[in-house]
Amino acid sequence: MELGSLAEWVTGLAELLAVCVALFLPIFMDRNKRKRASKKLIVVTSNMALRVIQEKEENEGKRVEKLDSYKDFKEFQSVVSIIVDDPVTLSRITAANELLLSIHRDNSNLATISSSINVSKGS
Repeated sequence: MELGSLAEWVTGLAELLAVCVALFLPIFMDRNKRKRASKKLIVVTSNMALRVIQEKEENEGKRVEKLDSYKDFKEFQSVVSIIVDDPVTLSRITAANELLLSIHRDNSNLATISSSINVSKGS
């Protein structure tokens, strides 16, 4: 039994590598695309939440639920919850919403909530 020449082995390995790349590259590309989209959604969520905090600072007597920026945030959250299937992204958006709703209980925690949102934006 003959094992073949080195050139045949190299050719065979190159073909195997080409098949593996053709099979798995789309999977990796799709995963990276989803990660980038998720990060973008988290950045948009953070920016919208910071806008709500900013509006709340300008309108201290108003409840968070009555702010225009919070209404926009809720609409955004509704749309995202319909089109996104990533549980991590959805939980981050829900957590941001819960932080915003906690503002009306204690108005002095605006800086803490703002920094929490900025921390989640960066990670």
